Amino acid sequence: MIRIIIPSLILFALPCFGKTENDFELPDSITQFLDLNCYECHNNVDKKGELDLESLRFDPSDHSNMDRWAFVHDRIKEAEMPPPKDSLVEPSERAGFLDEFEDILHEISYTQIKAEGRVKSRRLSRIEYENTLHNLLGVDIPLLELLPEDQTTDGFSNIAEAQQVSYHLLQKYLGVVDLMLDESFERAINPPVPASSPLPKDLRIIEIDPFATSKLPTIFFYEGYVTFLGSENKTYRYESGKFVDTNSLLDLKGTVAKNAKIADLLSKLPYKRVYHPNELGVGSERILNERQAIYHENQLLSFPTTQGFHGRMAGTEVPETGWYRIRVKAKAHNPPEGRNVWGRIKTGILRAKAPAVYWVGKFEATRELQEFVFDAWIRKNHIIGIRPTDRTLKWVSSKAIQDLSVIHDGSSGIAVESLEVERIYPGLDTPELRKQLFGGLSIRGAELVSQAPEVDLKRLLRRFADRVFRRPATDFDIQPYFEFAKVELDSSGSLIKAVKSGYRAILSSHRFLYFQEDPSQLDDYSIATRLSYFLWSAPPDNALFVQAEKGLLSRPDVLKAQVERMLNDTKAKSFVKNFADSWLELRDITFTTPDTKLYPEYDNILLHSMLDETYSFLQHLLDRDLSVANVIDSDFTVLNERIAKHYGIDFGLEPGLREVELDGSSRRGGIITQASVLKVTANGTTTSPIVRGVWLLERILGKHIPPPPDQVPAVEPDIRGAVSIRDQLDKHRSTESCMACHRIIDPPGFALENYDVIGGWRDNYRAIGSDDKGWAHGPVVDASYSVPDGRAFSDIKGFKELALSDVQQIARNLVNQVMTYATGAEIEFADRREVDQIVEDLEGENYGFRSLVHAVTQSDVFLSK
Repeated sequence: MIRIIIPSLILFALPCFGKTENDFELPDSITQFLDLNCYECHNNVDKKGELDLESLRFDPSDHSNMDRWAFVHDRIKEAEMPPPKDSLVEPSERAGFLDEFEDILHEISYTQIKAEGRVKSRRLSRIEYENTLHNLLGVDIPLLELLPEDQTTDGFSNIAEAQQVSYHLLQKYLGVVDLMLDESFERAINPPVPASSPLPKDLRIIEIDPFATSKLPTIFFYEGYVTFLGSENKTYRYESGKFVDTNSLLDLKGTVAKNAKIADLLSKLPYKRVYHPNELGVGSERILNERQAIYHENQLLSFPTTQGFHGRMAGTEVPETGWYRIRVKAKAHNPPEGRNVWGRIKTGILRAKAPAVYWVGKFEATRELQEFVFDAWIRKNHIIGIRPTDRTLKWVSSKAIQDLSVIHDGSSGIAVESLEVERIYPGLDTPELRKQLFGGLSIRGAELVSQAPEVDLKRLLRRFADRVFRRPATDFDIQPYFEFAKVELDSSGSLIKAVKSGYRAILSSHRFLYFQEDPSQLDDYSIATRLSYFLWSAPPDNALFVQAEKGLLSRPDVLKAQVERMLNDTKAKSFVKNFADSWLELRDITFTTPDTKLYPEYDNILLHSMLDETYSFLQHLLDRDLSVANVIDSDFTVLNERIAKHYGIDFGLEPGLREVELDGSSRRGGIITQASVLKVTANGTTTSPIVRGVWLLERILGKHIPPPPDQVPAVEPDIRGAVSIRDQLDKHRSTESCMACHRIIDPPGFALENYDVIGGWRDNYRAIGSDDKGWAHGPVVDASYSVPDGRAFSDIKGFKELALSDVQQIARNLVNQVMTYATGAEIEFADRREVDQIVEDLEGENYGFRSLVHAVTQSDVFLSK
């Protein structure tokens, strides 16, 4: 008999261990079971499944080693080892082994957690970092594209163990700190003039004509302000904006010299342009340009076409990079019977030499004129493009657009009656921003007014550090930042520069970037932080801080009330989106683009509608505390007209997302048959039962599947349709080493085979047509299979029924997924007992999703490091 030795360096008080001075040994009962039932296949010669148990040490100090042994435990528990056909193990013998071995693994894991905590040094993810800077500095600049991508573990980007910190990453993080500080201080000192602010009645606004050549107005300067005097009968040269006439005041940045350029001064004026169709369109009386929207009967018309950049609106260039509010009044032009027309708005240069475009949003144009409002970050000199891109409509040729025949040939399109573009500044308004940055200090010119600069400097730094560190800062904490900022105060004499310097130093601290959590139970401030980043992906608000300061947040009743308050806040939408993006891997939905020959109906409208359905569905589960069984199947979903058509569901003409009831014959229901996850689990041309099977097992059913051995070739579906994927896998499974896993993977994978790469229903596979220009029907889809215990199903409905026979496992997996996201650490072996208890308690709540979130936040796992 082989004895497994536990290295003596790990001095854990493990039960049942025969211990000598130098080492520990697993009990004889454990090694005997392994010897009799496992070593025959998993030895250092055969290594079946690339697993050599005979030589595998039992080393509690090695986390990966313990994971390996946990995997062995789970395979035996699932009756996958020994293989059922070869097993002579009696149920009582298996149960006895599992009870004893589970106790050993639990005690090792539990002892390590008590000593070190579950969560390693966890830092803010890039989404959390962006949200936190926005919150602290009161301004909104998109930062994600400026920060390196986070490493992910099983889809989650906030797992501490996977997070890396490098010089490059810190440089990027500090770079956005400088960007945000500059913008925040600039906006507080020289506030922008909102375009929608009411003006005094005695002032008049004159539209600036970009082609005017009139003499520029006279400029007067005094006390940091500038006065423009001009004639109401003249317009003044400026690309875009409004001119405020007759003794209007405008706060300017810095010092303005007498020879300042008028364009520089006017750029500080509010930017708000209302465009009329005749300014932006191209009609028959002008030089034709098929890329430009068509001006016709005081409307701008655009149509679905392969012509690149059709619908561009030259003349809408914005003067600076920033946030803009776009208001579009539009309706459908010649909509198909029983349908609306979907359009999209993008920005960019919108020419072939600068092909990069940026998505703003989609809208559903009806027969009635509607106003659609979008807030978008637009780059300097970029213009707006509006056009329908619904691939289910008839697409028109560029010739029909050039000769304008498209206007009268019945083609469906979008008619825009007006377009308004307004510069906006999301974030705090000026009084609130100044209060947040400078406390009660007033501003004179570009400097803070203070009778005791050093005292005020230390006060402001402490106040800021409290929020940055997410807990009260002590004198000791503040001293190095104060000394650093005082150097600036002494050298420049500027308090505002010293404050900015100190804030930068505080934002460079590891106490900002990392969560402050000590092993064992979290204190109230750590609970507030963990809770806020869990549900809002943002720092705690004042209400959480107050409860933490009182020491009440660790009380179950107070914690539950705060969770309920936070879930009712609109900020909780970030939990739904960010959790779904991680758990379901929706952030990878654009990783592949469907082949246009095989799937010509795919477009960006459909893509975004897919995501809308899943986010809204999950929000419904949370808001109504609906059972997690709805993940597998449901009698409702949430659709708009575009995706309803994709599903073949009658939707009507009412625009927008809404809940739709599904009858018993529906092929939809649940998350697993939503187009978003079906696209994520496919590539651009084919589906694979292997990929989808592994995804469904790991993401939905909570069963880990080990990667295949290196020497096993991948199975690639035949897009020519000559050989079905089922035939290919039958051959693949004939290898004994492959069969063990495929008996588990293939059933859920084949259950989804009636859904194509964009989530549409299919009875036949699509194959490349004989002319190589389109698609043709390939082999018939067969979605039938049997699960490992022998129960058979013929289609997705049958598989759902089998999966729902174990709702506890669906709930257990979702508890694991939510707990992983909430804490920033994967589930450890010692966590399993509490997870099981949560699942047991949820049975009385019908496994409600909201109840599940509450249960996770009340758990020792959540409330401990």
